[in-house]
Amino acid sequence: MLDPDHPLREELVRPSKIDNALHEALWHLETLEMYYRTTPPLVALHGEGYLALTAACRRFAALGAPAAPPTPAPAPQLEGAEAPPRLRDQVGLQQAVWLTVQRLEPCTNAQVKAALGEKRQVIHQALQALVKKGKIVKEGETYRVVEASN
Repeated sequence: MLDPDHPLREELVRPSKIDNALHEALWHLETLEMYYRTTPPLVALHGEGYLALTAACRRFAALGAPAAPPTPAPAPQLEGAEAPPRLRDQVGLQQAVWLTVQRLEPCTNAQVKAALGEKRQVIHQALQALVKKGKIVKEGETYRVVEASN
């Protein structure tokens, strides 16, 4: 929680300010992504800025994302007890697949399927979507998370 005596408290807690800042940051990131995809040699001239942005994005992402997928809880022993939610139900399919690939890398579709308990085709589609987004790469039969150099 933000300290009530923080000098920027009133500016920081207004939802419209936060929404505007997030919207603007996302727009800038998408613009930079477009430049990176279309003109990599020009982007390479700004290496230090790219590394600083990558570090800032990782720090920001770490604020809200678990470092590793939560460990599955043991099966309930009591009759009628509700089973704990699956990772997919907690963070969504693609995020669950991404976290699992990160944990197991390098790994195959079958290993991700076994870890998440999903159908092979569902995992395959999520992996393909993550490859298309540039979040993971496929090397032969294995997948790994894309890591930008620091």
